[in-house]
Amino acid sequence: MRASTARVAFIVLILTLSAGLPGTLAQNRGDFTDLPVTKAVLFSSGVGYFEHEGMIDGSVNVRLMFKTDQINDVLKSMVLMDEDGNVASVTYASNDPVDRALKSFGVDISGNPSLAELLNQLRGAQVTVNNAGGKILGVESQDKVVGTPPAKVTEHTLRIFSNGGIQSFPMASIKSLKLEDPKLQGELNEALSLLIGSRNTDRKPVDIHFVGKARRKVRIGYLVESPVWKTSYRLDLTDKPLLQGWAIVENTSDTDWAKVSLSLISGRPISFIQDLYTPLYLQRP
Repeated sequence: MRASTARVAFIVLILTLSAGLPGTLAQNRGDFTDLPVTKAVLFSSGVGYFEHEGMIDGSVNVRLMFKTDQINDVLKSMVLMDEDGNVASVTYASNDPVDRALKSFGVDISGNPSLAELLNQLRGAQVTVNNAGGKILGVESQDKVVGTPPAKVTEHTLRIFSNGGIQSFPMASIKSLKLEDPKLQGELNEALSLLIGSRNTDRKPVDIHFVGKARRKVRIGYLVESPVWKTSYRLDLTDKPLLQGWAIVENTSDTDWAKVSLSLISGRPISFIQDLYTPLYLQRP
């Protein structure tokens, strides 16, 4: 077979391993706006450059989901473009140990505290207990010996102070308890949300806040670790010689690739691994 008479056909095969919502245009999803992937450049060295682009109107938030081990690459390489507006902030979930993060809240639920221990933290807080309002004085504990054979049990009593004086509520008798301080209630909600979010160790959100008024185009680009694209070839000699080159590409992201400009490069760009995701604390003298 002479090279001058051979025809070469190049076929790209995309294997979608994890697809998200299709988005050819920016679409509202709750408080976030979806920006579709418009460009993917995959290198044979195991990294890829991805670009999201779309039209937005006004101030919007865009959420991208990444694997936890991709966050370092994203923080190191992310490029944001807002042609007629501003990029206000980029926020992401902390990589602090959960117990350390929980201890930063006014309501510390680290260590799985009992209700008595939790209420002792809230001394002075305004609460409503069984439709009775007041401020928490504290929780008293008393050991008793009960049963046959005798066994020692600890009974807890909540005491609250109101205009009517001091009221006592055995913990076993409490049917409902409400925090009346909106700040404490908000911190408890945040702590519980953090606790739930910490269980998702596979995917982490990165939120980008664009600020502006007019309808305009925005772009988000970043470099992350990606599966190596692979090649295989077919030679057809039935009629005119035909050589097919197949590229096998895995999409491991949460976003469908629709109308994506795909480039496959056999090269090794310089890409260092740097830990920017883990908070650093200095030991002070």
